[in-house]
Amino acid sequence: MTHPSDVPQTKISPLLVLPPLFLHVLSASLSATPLSQFLIMTVCESLGANVPPPSNSTLPLSLPGTAVGVDFPDYKTCASRVDVQTQAALWSQMISLASAIPAFLLVPLMGKLVDNIGRRRLMILPILATCVGALSVIVVAEYSLSLWVIVAVHGLQGFLGGYTVFSLCAYAFVGDTTPVAKRTQTFLFVDAFSYFALTVGPFTGGVMYRNFGILPVFYTVLCFECFVFLYVLLVLPESLKPKQGSASNSIQSSFFSPLALWRLFSSSWSGSLDVLAVPGRGASLFILAIVTSIGSMTFAGYAFAFYFYPAQMFGWDSYDAGIFSLINSVCRMFYLTILLPFLLRKLTEGSTNPVAKIRVELGLIRTGICAFAFGLILFGLAQQGWMFYVIICVYAFGTIAFPTVRGLVSRLVPTSSGGALFAALELLQSGSTLCAQFILPSVFRVTNSMGKPQTIYFVLSSLWISALICSARLKSRELVAIEDDVVTEEAPLLAAAAAADMRRGSSRDLRSVYHQDSEVVSSAQSYRRTRSVRSYGAMDDLEATSSSEEEEVEEVEVGGLAAFQKRMSLLLDPDLVEDAVEGIAQELQIE
Repeated sequence: MTHPSDVPQTKISPLLVLPPLFLHVLSASLSATPLSQFLIMTVCESLGANVPPPSNSTLPLSLPGTAVGVDFPDYKTCASRVDVQTQAALWSQMISLASAIPAFLLVPLMGKLVDNIGRRRLMILPILATCVGALSVIVVAEYSLSLWVIVAVHGLQGFLGGYTVFSLCAYAFVGDTTPVAKRTQTFLFVDAFSYFALTVGPFTGGVMYRNFGILPVFYTVLCFECFVFLYVLLVLPESLKPKQGSASNSIQSSFFSPLALWRLFSSSWSGSLDVLAVPGRGASLFILAIVTSIGSMTFAGYAFAFYFYPAQMFGWDSYDAGIFSLINSVCRMFYLTILLPFLLRKLTEGSTNPVAKIRVELGLIRTGICAFAFGLILFGLAQQGWMFYVIICVYAFGTIAFPTVRGLVSRLVPTSSGGALFAALELLQSGSTLCAQFILPSVFRVTNSMGKPQTIYFVLSSLWISALICSARLKSRELVAIEDDVVTEEAPLLAAAAAADMRRGSSRDLRSVYHQDSEVVSSAQSYRRTRSVRSYGAMDDLEATSSSEEEEVEEVEVGGLAAFQKRMSLLLDPDLVEDAVEGIAQELQIE
């Protein structure tokens, strides 16, 4: 009997990743607002239900919330207190940072492991992390332990990857199993499925917490994650093509060797963003990554904007926040599954020009960013809780930007570099989110103590406006040119990248790239050390033929050079190599 991972790549459906993705997102959304409410009630009980202490308490171990009592005071009374909101926001910040810091440090390593160990194997780590996190809340609530236990366990979750690694594996799986021409639509469908989980998760979690308390919520999360673990372990196939050569085996063995894993971690940061830049092709891909990272900064403030603030001003609990999330998710699903496909079809109907299609996609991305910015301003101006339910219909329209960006960038690199691509994106997004988690909670606490808690909405809106300004520098023709290279000219990418970076090379230098292996390796490594040549995976294939320990370069696949030569022998007649290379040199304007 063969394991699902042995199924040929062409027979793997991207839809197989939907069940674990749905349940994992459902678990996260199910527990988010109940955990925030649990923090408010815990802090309120430790501060005293009736007599608020001075609001200038500090962070040491005497911080309110280090002891959890049994009988909680009235929720609305607690939620309306500024001192409770301030301390609960501080605990929320510490919990977020505990997982965000190690997760950020490990993103490049996880991206390399995803491309070598496999998508399915790495997906198990964040599943285990979620199980441990759910158990920590259960233990704290059941035995009245300190909230520091939750902080410590979230630190462990960060080292296991968390949701960042799970989404990295899931999107790399989709990229592996989806044809290039259908990736935007496939990512759109996958995102819509995730938003369906977000539709039922917060509302269900709010209902469960209001009627049964905190424990049933996290027991349910634990059951969901156990099912996801069994599905990934027994059903989900491996989408990554089998690696050949000793370098790949060495990287896989590094996963079980602490010393080798540390070396791999150190080397993973070197050139971790190289996949986002192609010499001579412009900076549009990198700008797209910057736009998404700026947008990710806003996520660090959403707990305060959409739970702590409404709880303080309108008395919302996790049930009310669940209804808000339900409306939000229904709107998002409508925009993603009905409106966005309709717009893409109508706006590109009858057009065969790839530039026109890219322009339409960029226009939709900018429109979505505008919806986010404008919606946040409206939230900040809202005076009644019911207004949030109306404004969310405008704000949710911004969702159309995310799958469009992912579908666009996924077409700009070959599938062999899919893990590196999404790791680079996650690195920028995690880094920006980490910075925001230091800043935005402090902004909320300070403005809340000043009686201006709505300031958080205008700060978040300004971030989206800056992302919109960055998007104005995107050039559709650059994106189309890169896309064409990946789809139709993957084999000559090394020559094109090297030629663009050399600038002063000659056609004879380029011919050596095609004909002489030793010259390819030595010149390519020299250019990478001095001018950071980037070739979307081709460089990594070539580097595998040399000793990584002596030359201090990353260990990668040894069989890449042979595969490169085989493709070149099929694509190019030896008699026409010289003409082809000279044509590339002329196109890239090499003197």
